[in-house]
Amino acid sequence: MNLTAAALRLMAEKGLTLTDVAEIVAANEIKADPTAAERQRRCRENKKANVSHRDVTRDPPIDNNHTPSNSPSEAKASLAPKGKATRLPADWQPEPLTGETEAMVSAWPVGMLERELSRFRDHWAAAAGRKAAKLDWNAAFRNWLRNANDWTPRNDTTNRTSSIDRRSSLARAIDEGIEFLG
Repeated sequence: MNLTAAALRLMAEKGLTLTDVAEIVAANEIKADPTAAERQRRCRENKKANVSHRDVTRDPPIDNNHTPSNSPSEAKASLAPKGKATRLPADWQPEPLTGETEAMVSAWPVGMLERELSRFRDHWAAAAGRKAAKLDWNAAFRNWLRNANDWTPRNDTTNRTSSIDRRSSLARAIDEGIEFLG
């Protein structure tokens, strides 16, 4: 129990003797949870043990004496692309498109591929952090094109009337004196 000067003054004002105060402090120490210190010690040890797990971006130490094993995690790691991720070079040009990607892009309006290439370059030039580095920029560009194709609105006008069409219909109705219900 921590006694403040104010608490001690109050006890003296109430007429408690030094022996009374000592008994109060001793009684409170007995009431304290004896396992609290042990719990706190274990908690600190757990935090120290988990510190290494928090920093997942740091490379593990290199063990030159390690012999490869056939564990699933190491087999999966061996399938990962080799090399170092890099930022998009300023002079980067995509490889010619082939297959499914070429067929998809050929259906796009004129100029859309150039627009997407420009957006791709600007996006990755402005990006920061570890996600701004890629192992394969051509694969990243093909994914960008697929996403652009998915996000591009289609010229499907079924059940949709543009606001321009609605305004012109309204103006025509007003001019002709016809009630417009839109």
